[in-house]
Amino acid sequence: GLRDGAIYTIYLSAWDIAGNEIDKIQIDNVLFDASPPVLSLSMPKSNTITNSLALSYSSTEYLKEGILTIERFGGEPDTKSPYIVELYGFELNDGNHDDVQLDAMPSLNSGTEYSYTLTGFDLGENKADPVSVTQILYDNIAPDFQVSFPSPNSINTRKAFEFTLSEDLIDGYCLLLQSGGAQDSLSPHIIPLFEDDLLSGEHKINIDNLAIMETSQYELQVIGIDYAGNSTDTIYIHEIIYDVTPPKMTISFPKSKSLNTQLEIEYTLSERLDSAHAIWTRIGGENDPNSPHRIPLNEDESIAGHHSYLSLKNQSELMSGTIYSLTFEGQDVANHPLVVKSIENITYDFIAPVADLILPISNTISNESIIGYNLLESTIYGRIEI
Repeated sequence: GLRDGAIYTIYLSAWDIAGNEIDKIQIDNVLFDASPPVLSLSMPKSNTITNSLALSYSSTEYLKEGILTIERFGGEPDTKSPYIVELYGFELNDGNHDDVQLDAMPSLNSGTEYSYTLTGFDLGENKADPVSVTQILYDNIAPDFQVSFPSPNSINTRKAFEFTLSEDLIDGYCLLLQSGGAQDSLSPHIIPLFEDDLLSGEHKINIDNLAIMETSQYELQVIGIDYAGNSTDTIYIHEIIYDVTPPKMTISFPKSKSLNTQLEIEYTLSERLDSAHAIWTRIGGENDPNSPHRIPLNEDESIAGHHSYLSLKNQSELMSGTIYSLTFEGQDVANHPLVVKSIENITYDFIAPVADLILPISNTISNESIIGYNLLESTIYGRIEI
């Protein structure tokens, strides 16, 4: 028998009945091929998710004809299935074809599972055994990553990150970057997403463990990647402020149970107040028909830090001889109420004491060293000079 793969020359000789010989006929370079080509299909692999239409396949010999059949296996319906895809040109060459998209490759339906079967014939019309891969989910749609908290341009009273995923992700990245306000040397802050956080559906993540500065402004950047390799566009949430701590005020002047001649106050604020009032309320002494006095703080008086011995710009008049309590009401930009300890029993005396010398009488001669005087109110100190 002939040897498979060998190249032969074929001769034809013949004689008629009279013994005449015809010219010898010769056919050169005839390849005897009785073996089918061996095909392999290495990509995509069975039971995988892909967003690519590329293939990796090989053939042990040049193909006269090659056919790829793509048929729906499951998932979303595809009324165009099955697809019969013919190989052309270099696609028929022997050897490896790595990560190539066939010229005649159709568009597939995202969400549908397919099986791929590759077969073909060599130049000797030998048919290759088909090779197949199955349960290939085609997905070329990026996941939908919806951030519901925080929202842009927001001041937030809780440290949280809330979002909804349209499908399971293989990976996701969430970063908080300082974009304004006080300098945050720890920025960017990474919000880790663990296995359960990458599943489709609604998610709420507590980020109390992040050392976020309440005086800083942040930008949230989010990206998600699904199992097919589709990535979301980077999501940007701008101008985020986290404020979970109420503002605090310490009043260092006036003191409780004090007598004062000036309407000055001294205090320290832990953060800027969005609105605030100083409130003087009569609790004793002379009557004050205007009590309580609610004095709005202006912008300069509301900033964070120490405010030393100042008279409030909008201060109203208090009554001399009246005993007051002093407190403040206010809130920060996150509507946290101001925390402050009231000052009690503050007496204001704005009127100088009145005294009158009654002895000796002016323009007289006296032989006594006696001085007489009247005081209209008690004093803590006085002296007579001669």
